Amino acid sequence: MTHSDNLLLPPKIELKAVDDYVGGCDYDTRLTVFDGHGLKVGQAFGKITLGLPPGIYSVRAERLGEIGDDIVFLHEKDDEKEIPIPRRHSAMPSSDTANTHEFLQAAGYEFSRRATWDNPAAGPDDPLLMILVRSTGDGDQSGIRPAQSLALFKEDGTLVTRFEPDRVQGNTSEGWVVFSARLDPGNYILSHFEDTHAVSLPILLARKKFDTLVFVPYETRPRLSAASVDMCRRNEGYNPDDKFTQHIDAAIQGLGMRLDLLSDDLRREAIYGKFGHPFHGLIGAHAHFLGPKKSERLERQVLKNLWRLLEGSVDVIALLLLAQEREEGGMPKSIDDLNAAASRAFGTTLEGYLPLSFPPMLRSGLNSLVRASLDLPELIAPGSWLESAANSSYADGAWSVWDQDVASLVNKDAPALGVEAAPSRQKLYPAIKRAIARQIARSTNSITADDSLGDLLGGQTKSFPVILESIARDMPEFEIQLQPQIIDLRDQVRDLAHRLRRGSQPRTPEPQVMEPDTSIPSWLVAMVQDQMKSDGDDFDPKAVARAASVPLASVKRATDLVNRS
Repeated sequence: MTHSDNLLLPPKIELKAVDDYVGGCDYDTRLTVFDGHGLKVGQAFGKITLGLPPGIYSVRAERLGEIGDDIVFLHEKDDEKEIPIPRRHSAMPSSDTANTHEFLQAAGYEFSRRATWDNPAAGPDDPLLMILVRSTGDGDQSGIRPAQSLALFKEDGTLVTRFEPDRVQGNTSEGWVVFSARLDPGNYILSHFEDTHAVSLPILLARKKFDTLVFVPYETRPRLSAASVDMCRRNEGYNPDDKFTQHIDAAIQGLGMRLDLLSDDLRREAIYGKFGHPFHGLIGAHAHFLGPKKSERLERQVLKNLWRLLEGSVDVIALLLLAQEREEGGMPKSIDDLNAAASRAFGTTLEGYLPLSFPPMLRSGLNSLVRASLDLPELIAPGSWLESAANSSYADGAWSVWDQDVASLVNKDAPALGVEAAPSRQKLYPAIKRAIARQIARSTNSITADDSLGDLLGGQTKSFPVILESIARDMPEFEIQLQPQIIDLRDQVRDLAHRLRRGSQPRTPEPQVMEPDTSIPSWLVAMVQDQMKSDGDDFDPKAVARAASVPLASVKRATDLVNRS
């Protein structure tokens, strides 16, 4: 090639997707280059080199469902450019996400490996459940209480924790709280109580040597529908830099929008390469069954192995129904048909597991159960958590989150959680003295109500947040103001006690025991009533159930209510 030939070649541009957090080229990022007219001139993952005529161009970066802003550049000569990767929005503080911080990664790493509460009823082989509630904001977060409205219940409705100060760890200014404990394997309900209703998220603790990790974003309130969930092998803990976990987390968010964000290779790795990992296998299987491709060998093997790891799990039963729906005959038409399909897939029938009473974690699984109930009304137990979730109009995200009126959740026979209207001085003074004594070289007995806070603390304010957190831990039955400005160095100890007493209030008593909402939603009753008037003798309950995406049994109960009214 001659020098004159080189002069005729268009100048080259090399574009490289770069993760500015960990460095290096990111081959999960797809770069697409457009000319000034918006026509695509090139596309590649990670890095692309193009010979282009001089002019104005733009490049778009896409990664795991996130699309970055188009970057416009003037191309005149051979050049190289680094394109920042678009960061995912996730509650999980992975290294590839926006709104993440090293302190959140450190908290997830530490408390996925050690408990914040030593559950006296737990056995050494019980799985660990970690729930990390974190603000998505930046700066000082002292004004928020991210877990104050949350409570964790067992499937039978008994209370596990209301995130009491002595059962959690956290940092007020950083805006995070974490509960971590070994619990019995089984189904749990994480609920957020607000005004007259509660929003609930189903959680599964596996029996086969896996811990469950839940990350909840706080944005004016805990957003359970936007939570991230993962499982890790017992005691392995959370790794914010694990690429495969990042892909699975992105895939879950995609499932909520009916998008398949797993490549064929990653789906095979989730199903085959992680065959000992029930949660990754579950996500990979859902992504497969929601897509158009079929593989009899893969489907048979994944169902068998997931049942082995999660025997009895309603998520796996929902997968069986998704698989059957893709077959020529469609959903099972009778319980005998369902048991025959289970026997082929799992090597056993579902005797002892039916009717189903607890919702699956994934909404795609819940939807498959609702569709199956059109021909199998006895599939879903009446008055169960599953029916409550299926009848709920709350539909946001990948999880089977549902809402109910608070009044319908409270078991009136449960013991009351009554507390005093305000903390007494007899309780406040010892708590304040202990909190201060932990920061200075003095005994609690030497601190009096007349002592100046400025003298006690040497004129320093840096210990204010720690002192307030210590006081709050000593009085878990009250909501204690944790804003450092409530303390003034010019005050005496008695002044601080007075301010805390005035600014504190009883902790909102979430139900000690929860139970499902057995009522039929008013909107469904109204829909049935309108349809009965419109259709007359041609009224078809199954058609209403299909249109409303609710169990057929719920429509029949609504029909009975209309007929009796």
